[in-house]
Amino acid sequence: MTTAHWTSCEAEIVAPSARDDVVVEELDGEFVFGDPVSGKTYHLNETAYAVWRHCDGRTTTREIATALTVEYDVEFDRALDDTEQLVVFLAEAGLTVCDLIESVFDQGNGDTRCH
Repeated sequence: MTTAHWTSCEAEIVAPSARDDVVVEELDGEFVFGDPVSGKTYHLNETAYAVWRHCDGRTTTREIATALTVEYDVEFDRALDDTEQLVVFLAEAGLTVCDLIESVFDQGNGDTRCH
Protein backbone atom coordinates (compact mmCIF):
# COMPACT_ATOMS: atom_id res chain seq x y z
CA MET A 1 0.00 0.00 0.00
CA THR A 2 1.33 3.42 -0.95
CA THR A 3 1.35 6.09 1.73
CA ALA A 4 0.43 9.52 0.44
CA HIS A 5 2.61 12.45 1.36
CA TRP A 6 0.10 15.25 1.61
CA THR A 7 0.75 18.67 0.15
CA SER A 8 -1.90 21.19 1.18
CA CYS A 9 -3.64 23.26 -1.48
CA GLU A 10 -5.63 26.45 -1.63
CA ALA A 11 -8.50 25.30 0.56
CA GLU A 12 -10.71 28.28 -0.25
CA ILE A 13 -11.10 27.31 -3.90
CA VAL A 14 -11.73 23.56 -3.69
CA ALA A 15 -15.47 22.87 -3.64
CA PRO A 16 -16.01 19.16 -4.30
CA SER A 17 -19.35 17.79 -5.44
CA ALA A 18 -20.66 14.39 -4.33
CA ARG A 19 -21.94 12.23 -7.16
CA ASP A 20 -25.74 11.87 -7.04
CA ASP A 21 -25.72 8.23 -8.10
CA VAL A 22 -23.50 6.94 -5.27
CA VAL A 23 -25.43 4.74 -2.84
CA VAL A 24 -24.58 5.13 0.86
CA GLU A 25 -25.74 2.75 3.58
CA GLU A 26 -24.83 2.70 7.27
CA LEU A 27 -23.75 -0.75 8.44
CA ASP A 28 -22.43 -1.55 11.92
CA GLY A 29 -21.12 1.95 12.59
CA GLU A 30 -19.44 2.46 9.23
CA PHE A 31 -20.68 3.78 5.93
CA VAL A 32 -20.67 1.67 2.79
CA PHE A 33 -20.42 3.69 -0.41
CA GLY A 34 -21.50 1.88 -3.56
CA ASP A 35 -20.44 3.18 -6.96
CA PRO A 36 -22.97 1.92 -9.53
CA VAL A 37 -20.69 2.84 -12.44
CA SER A 38 -17.54 0.99 -11.34
CA GLY A 39 -19.29 -1.60 -9.17
CA LYS A 40 -16.83 -0.88 -6.36
CA THR A 41 -17.74 -0.47 -2.71
CA TYR A 42 -15.87 1.53 -0.08
CA HIS A 43 -16.20 1.12 3.69
CA LEU A 44 -15.61 4.51 5.32
CA ASN A 45 -15.88 5.93 8.81
CA GLU A 46 -18.25 8.57 10.14
CA THR A 47 -15.79 11.42 9.52
CA ALA A 48 -15.42 10.48 5.85
CA TYR A 49 -19.19 10.36 5.54
CA ALA A 50 -19.49 13.80 7.18
CA VAL A 51 -17.04 15.25 4.65
CA TRP A 52 -18.83 13.56 1.72
CA ARG A 53 -22.18 14.84 2.99
CA HIS A 54 -20.88 18.44 2.77
CA CYS A 55 -19.62 17.99 -0.81
CA ASP A 56 -22.29 19.98 -2.64
CA GLY A 57 -20.13 21.76 -5.23
CA ARG A 58 -20.42 25.07 -3.38
CA THR A 59 -18.98 24.38 0.09
CA THR A 60 -15.19 24.75 0.15
CA THR A 61 -12.86 22.44 2.02
CA ARG A 62 -12.21 25.27 4.49
CA GLU A 63 -15.97 25.56 5.15
CA ILE A 64 -16.27 21.77 5.49
CA ALA A 65 -13.42 21.80 8.02
CA THR A 66 -15.16 24.55 9.98
CA ALA A 67 -18.32 22.42 10.13
CA LEU A 68 -16.26 19.45 11.37
CA THR A 69 -14.84 21.53 14.24
CA VAL A 70 -18.40 21.99 15.48
CA GLU A 71 -19.59 18.43 14.81
CA TYR A 72 -16.55 16.68 16.34
CA ASP A 73 -14.99 19.26 18.72
CA VAL A 74 -11.65 19.14 16.90
CA GLU A 75 -9.07 21.86 16.23
CA PHE A 76 -9.44 23.64 12.88
CA ASP A 77 -5.97 22.73 11.54
CA ARG A 78 -6.60 19.03 12.20
CA ALA A 79 -10.07 19.24 10.64
CA LEU A 80 -8.70 21.01 7.55
CA ASP A 81 -5.90 18.48 7.08
CA ASP A 82 -8.34 15.56 7.45
CA THR A 83 -10.84 17.24 5.10
CA GLU A 84 -8.26 17.87 2.39
CA GLN A 85 -6.98 14.29 2.57
CA LEU A 86 -10.50 12.88 2.46
CA VAL A 87 -11.45 15.12 -0.48
CA VAL A 88 -8.49 13.73 -2.42
CA PHE A 89 -9.43 10.14 -1.51
CA LEU A 90 -13.10 10.64 -2.41
CA ALA A 91 -12.17 12.22 -5.75
CA GLU A 92 -9.67 9.49 -6.60
CA ALA A 93 -12.27 6.86 -5.71
CA GLY A 94 -14.70 8.61 -8.06
CA LEU A 95 -17.23 9.33 -5.31
CA THR A 96 -16.95 13.09 -5.80
CA VAL A 97 -16.00 15.44 -8.59
CA CYS A 98 -13.32 18.04 -7.99
CA ASP A 99 -11.63 19.54 -11.04
CA LEU A 100 -8.79 21.01 -9.01
CA ILE A 101 -7.39 17.72 -7.76
CA GLU A 102 -4.56 16.01 -9.56
CA SER A 103 -3.33 12.62 -8.44
CA VAL A 104 0.30 11.87 -9.01
CA PHE A 105 0.25 8.33 -7.61
CA ASP A 106 0.77 7.00 -11.13
CA GLN A 107 4.10 8.81 -11.25
CA GLY A 108 5.33 6.56 -8.45
CA ASN A 109 6.36 9.26 -5.99
CA GLY A 110 3.49 8.74 -3.51
CA ASP A 111 2.44 12.39 -3.50
CA THR A 112 -1.09 13.69 -3.84
CA ARG A 113 -1.55 17.38 -4.43
CA CYS A 114 -4.00 20.00 -5.57
CA HIS A 115 -3.26 22.39 -8.40
